Amino acid sequence: MRVYNIGRKGNQNFPLDKKEKVNDIHARLVISDDGVWTLEDLGSLNGTYIITENGEQVEVRKKQITEYTRIILADTSVMGSSFFAHHLLEQDPDDYRKEFRHLVEQYERISRQKGEMEERIKQRRMVLSILPAVTSSALGVSARLVFSNSSNIVYIIIGMMSGVTALLNMLITWYNNRDKSLKVFSMRMQNLLVCPRCGFPLTDYNLQAQQCPACKAHA
Repeated sequence: MRVYNIGRKGNQNFPLDKKEKVNDIHARLVISDDGVWTLEDLGSLNGTYIITENGEQVEVRKKQITEYTRIILADTSVMGSSFFAHHLLEQDPDDYRKEFRHLVEQYERISRQKGEMEERIKQRRMVLSILPAVTSSALGVSARLVFSNSSNIVYIIIGMMSGVTALLNMLITWYNNRDKSLKVFSMRMQNLLVCPRCGFPLTDYNLQAQQCPACKAHA
């Protein structure tokens, strides 16, 4: 079993002494003999957080995590600290090769998920786009049968079809504009694609180059 007491006076292999929001002993990470990683906050003033696989930031009291879970002590400002759990294993605190390789794998997975989501949204909008015409036609046929003896049937049908089509188009436009699922997904996933050293958001180019433009950390 390996135990890491993390903080300004912790036994981690990278310095946190200048991180003012981080406690002397802020959190503890225990790696059991069977490979279970458990992160525990030790009553810190500003909290311990992780970024989940869905890209959400959640506060941790005591929780099992993975080797590449992103840990946040206090916050992501210069007074807090952000790092991947794996970095506690690195003897060289400037070695980020494994973290960058993991980020590339994450980027490929996220790109696939984003493409699938875009395709689902495209198909849904295509179906919705033909709904007014189909509904209007069905209404026209029904009206024709109901008002078959009326001399004004043509005007009645045209009016009903126009009204229904306009209403449905308005509702579909409202729904499409309200659908923020892709935007929310992209924002959450960006929380995963950050520099393993400084937490700077990485672009597609940065990930392909496996280098951070802010702190110059690289694979």
